Formats: sequence, structure tokens, C-alpha cells
Amino acid sequence: MGTTVERQHETHEEAIRRLARRAHERGLQVLVYPRTNEHYVASVSHPGTLHRVTMATCDCSGFLRHRRCVHHAAVLAMYGALPVVPAPSSPLAA
Repeated sequence: MGTTVERQHETHEEAIRRLARRAHERGLQVLVYPRTNEHYVASVSHPGTLHRVTMATCDCSGFLRHRRCVHHAAVLAMYGALPVVPAPSSPLAA
């Protein structure tokens, strides 16, 4: 798991991919309500709570604060929609 210093330097895309790995490691499952196609993911910090998630948002406090969370990352991963992390640019290429 990354340190706080490493996380301070990660891009938004890297953070989403890290959170998707964490969701997978924790075994978080995306539940889809068939009638409305709404997506829900269980809260890790509040057992018994489901968070409503879309491809763009999540109703959890982490997403509201940081614009990213494990619930949202799990839905993106389920649909193969995780962001691409650009390759680091070479100092020689400049």
C-alpha cells in the first residue's frame, strides 16, 4: 500500500486506479438494481449501508470530499472504464 507522501504526488487517474485495486482487494461488489439500472456498493466504514454510485458520482462522504472513492472506482472497473494513466514524460524528450 502506498504511503501518504506517494499519494500526495499521484494524479487523479492514479488515485482512481489505486482505489479500484483496493475495492478488489476488499471484495467490494457492485449491486445493480435491474428495474432502474441503479448501482450500489456496500460501505466499508458503515456496515449495512449501501452507496448509490453512477459512472460520474458516488453519494459517500469520501467522494463528496475528494471526488474519488473505492465505490466509484469499483463501478468504473466493472465497466472497464478506469482512467488511463499517462506514461511519465522523459526529461530527455523535452
